[in-house]
Amino acid sequence: MAKKPPKQAQSALRITTSLTPRRVADIATELTSEFNRVHLKGADEGVVHFSISSRLAERLESIAFDLVVAKEGGKTHGATKLVRYTWTRARVLLIPVSPKKIVAYGAYRAYMEGLAARIRVEDPSSSAAISEPTQG
Repeated sequence: MAKKPPKQAQSALRITTSLTPRRVADIATELTSEFNRVHLKGADEGVVHFSISSRLAERLESIAFDLVVAKEGGKTHGATKLVRYTWTRARVLLIPVSPKKIVAYGAYRAYMEGLAARIRVEDPSSSAAISEPTQG
């Protein structure tokens, strides 16, 4: 039987803006200074790589995610995507009693909200929405 990922693994921020892809990437990078657990890991053409460290140890990575940004049809489109994550669930006598939850998901969600807000400040006509499957 294949193991199902946590539903939170499908969460993403989707952005459409008139800002340039470079500016969106710069905003995302600058925003890490406001989130002490979110770290810039590097960048490739059209992709910025981030990680979120464990609350217990700075060196332990709880989440790795990317922001993919591209210009299409006169607009810049961007989306976050979880690449790696650790998860947990409550158990009683080794029997799972709760849905799987991604460790440090709250920090990831807060970063997505912060990025959406920052994009809206620079481009009020932009659209930014977090898609988040319901946990169940």
